[in-house]
Amino acid sequence: MKTIMKRFLLAGLAASMTLGAVSCGRGSANESDTSADTASPDTELPETAAPEAEPSRGMKKFEITFYGGLYGDNMVDEHFYQMIVDCGFTTIPLENNGTEQNKAALELFRKYGLTCSALMDPRIIDASAGNDSQVFPDTPAEEIDRIVAEVVADYADYMDVIDGWWVQDEPNSGKFDVLGKLVSAFRRYSPDENTMINLFPCWPNWAWGEDTYDEYLDEFVAQVNPHYLSYDNYHFYDG
Repeated sequence: MKTIMKRFLLAGLAASMTLGAVSCGRGSANESDTSADTASPDTELPETAAPEAEPSRGMKKFEITFYGGLYGDNMVDEHFYQMIVDCGFTTIPLENNGTEQNKAALELFRKYGLTCSALMDPRIIDASAGNDSQVFPDTPAEEIDRIVAEVVADYADYMDVIDGWWVQDEPNSGKFDVLGKLVSAFRRYSPDENTMINLFPCWPNWAWGEDTYDEYLDEFVAQVNPHYLSYDNYHFYDG
């Protein structure tokens, strides 16, 4: 008897679910759908335009990149750009070049449909590394703002191909304060682009400036507020 009742309840539940689906999809079971009967056979239904795809830049789509950009004469040699595109890369960094070299390269980025994942400008390196006698790691936020605003304005004609700013490679914790100022300034003056700060890997504890790697990461996130985490890992090194 219990088995019969169980089957009856399951059959009733299935029927109820079927009716519910009909009600949601085509109206209630008691309503008659006469649209097919009343429509003229010669009447064509209007075409519905497909929604336009959202533009994809940076982390909004799956990117393929490499570390170590074009240098010297290669920056303006279209042969290299064609090879990069043929290999399937979509975005690449620009490192260790002057401002005018960067601009010449960005023209070719645009021509070949590439974006710049991380643009290194010497003024930003001076601000973060203290290489310039006028700019040190303890530079006030107002001076950092001035430098970042100047850099962003200088590349205004190329923002359609710039996805990010290259800020610092493998900083120790002593740099976190000035890096936080730089990231904050970029968030305000270039809000649609990311900043890249590539961290040390987890094994050279002499470089972190903290007791553990967890503390190194905690301090970095707390002080810098990065757009994302990026780190080196030289796993092919012996020793």
